[in-house]
Amino acid sequence: MESIANSFYDGIWHIVNWPKFEFLLFVVAIAALATFKDWKKLLVISLVFTLAFLIGILLAHFNVFDFKASMLLMVQSVLLMVLAIFNFTPAGKTSRGNFRVIAGGLVGLVGGLSVKQPVLLKLLGENFLSDLPAFMLGVEAGVLGAILFILVMSWLVATAFGMPKRDWTLILSGAVIGIALTLLMRALF
Repeated sequence: MESIANSFYDGIWHIVNWPKFEFLLFVVAIAALATFKDWKKLLVISLVFTLAFLIGILLAHFNVFDFKASMLLMVQSVLLMVLAIFNFTPAGKTSRGNFRVIAGGLVGLVGGLSVKQPVLLKLLGENFLSDLPAFMLGVEAGVLGAILFILVMSWLVATAFGMPKRDWTLILSGAVIGIALTLLMRALF
């Protein structure tokens, strides 16, 4: 039972881990335009992300694909920048969320592929398949917790400081683009 609890905690920590913050950038990019009434769309995006992340982990674990870490970071950085740039477009404001769902799946898949087998064994131990569901529930809880944090921050900025939603979206999306650009440079050089 302790192994399952540790796997759940490790799943949460894998998402909200500050030194490896690509997943937090993804959450900021998808939640930048959202409000609390968009919770169903955000739930679908987070579930697609988590399922794609699981598929990526399984593909990496069973050595179906083997990509260089720098290439995966490059692809992930470009996806994050495209998602954030999409927030600037009129389509981003009126989208039914299909683009964000597809982007969430791609970010999840690439993120799962970037988790190498030694890291998985460290995270999940020898009971890989039995601890994996708890780890994935932790990943989903981490994503949902991060989304909730961004939504609360957006609400506070809008109500406490009176900042228009458009300006806050520009700030968040611009930050994602800038940080993703530095990640891209790190992957390339």
